[in-house]
Amino acid sequence: MAIFGSESVVKLIVGILRAKVIAVLLGPLGVGLSGILSNLSVQASTLSIMGMDASTLRKVAEKKEDKEYLANLRVALILMTLLLGFIGGLILFIFSKPISEALLGASDNDHIISLIGIAVLLNILFRVQSNFLNGLRLIKQQVLVGLLGSILGAVASIIIAYLMGIDGVVYYIISYEASIALLSSYFLYRVRLPKINVKLAFKIGVEFVKSTFSFGLANMSAVLFTGFIFLWLRSVITTNLGGEELGYFQVGWVISSLYIGLVLVTLTKDYYPKLIKFFADGNPVNQIVNDQLFFVMLLAAPMLMFIITFTNEIIPILYSNEFLASVNFVKLMAVAAFLKVVAEVLAMTWMAKSEIRVIYFDTAVFNIVLLVQSIVFINYCGLIGIGIAFLSSYIIKIIYALFLVNRYFTLKLDLRNFFFSGAIFSILLFSTYISIADWSSAFLMNLFLFGLVCVASVIHLFKFRKG
Repeated sequence: MAIFGSESVVKLIVGILRAKVIAVLLGPLGVGLSGILSNLSVQASTLSIMGMDASTLRKVAEKKEDKEYLANLRVALILMTLLLGFIGGLILFIFSKPISEALLGASDNDHIISLIGIAVLLNILFRVQSNFLNGLRLIKQQVLVGLLGSILGAVASIIIAYLMGIDGVVYYIISYEASIALLSSYFLYRVRLPKINVKLAFKIGVEFVKSTFSFGLANMSAVLFTGFIFLWLRSVITTNLGGEELGYFQVGWVISSLYIGLVLVTLTKDYYPKLIKFFADGNPVNQIVNDQLFFVMLLAAPMLMFIITFTNEIIPILYSNEFLASVNFVKLMAVAAFLKVVAEVLAMTWMAKSEIRVIYFDTAVFNIVLLVQSIVFINYCGLIGIGIAFLSSYIIKIIYALFLVNRYFTLKLDLRNFFFSGAIFSILLFSTYISIADWSSAFLMNLFLFGLVCVASVIHLFKFRKG
């Protein structure tokens, strides 16, 4: 966990510097456009890859000791990935005009949509190769891909943004995807595996598709539907509040994602593969889930309290004074991010167990609730309403997630997690409230609470590590 945490810290710093420079060079409209194109790239990649990335992690983790199988699977996956990426890019090219009109408001930007097809191919190549490395538990290689990819991608994107301005947004998205795709390719092909058998590779590829299709389809549908809802949400914000408010939304989303990414990386790269192995071996998961939840809450709480306390200082540093209008929204998103961490730990149980019906249920309920609440609240509270919608949606998700994990896995949270999660959530919510209400002593009170949370988290982390 420590090495993934160190990687995330460096990536966080690089991401902050990159976001700052891009914001200064491109302004709110450029940041908003970047969010739309990045989201389109991710969703098109998800549709093209058909859940193969998540299935790769599961299969490699299960077959980790069978080197011959892995050698042939590696070749089969790369060939399938290239084919799917080409098809995805071709579809974007064919439908570039209507997509451009729907997302960018004009069909004459169709060349931008077509170029995103290149990012799609590179993205799905990276996702499959990265999950292959993750399934093998090659921690050093994963960390190097993340670190070097973020640094190279940031340098390239800043240069492109400086030289081309807002017209270069699509190219800096491609440059980042190229960095991580090439690095993951390099490290994956350095893994020593036996020579392949062409017929066996073809057979393994067909069996892989058959055996993982249901889970892959469910995972693809979940990510795709979520992305569709977020595209719709961005459209709602643009229609009701304007392009600048979309830029403010992107700021809140990026800041909360950057900081909480330090925590989420331990879930996807460490906890999730372990959970798959636990289920495969028939071991009880109650202890590992409770321990992981407690650990990630201890990591998340100080970072999120830091965001709430110093939002007015963070935004000009990361972006510029133009984005200070997003302060209250950022604070709400920080509170929602804490609930997201709790929800993700619980949700990974049914992902690791491949409970297809639960995956579909979770995806539909959470995203529909989020979208409906956003449409309602935006008319009354503006961008703050979107933050309230995220907050309440994650509360609803945690409630039904607790019911589902208990029903399907007889899993219950211990009293320690109930108490700690409730206490931290209350502190974060109270701090946000007094800031938005503009209490005269809000900053001093938040400063005190930030120190209290830091001390409590450090003490419990030491106890947790010793235990």
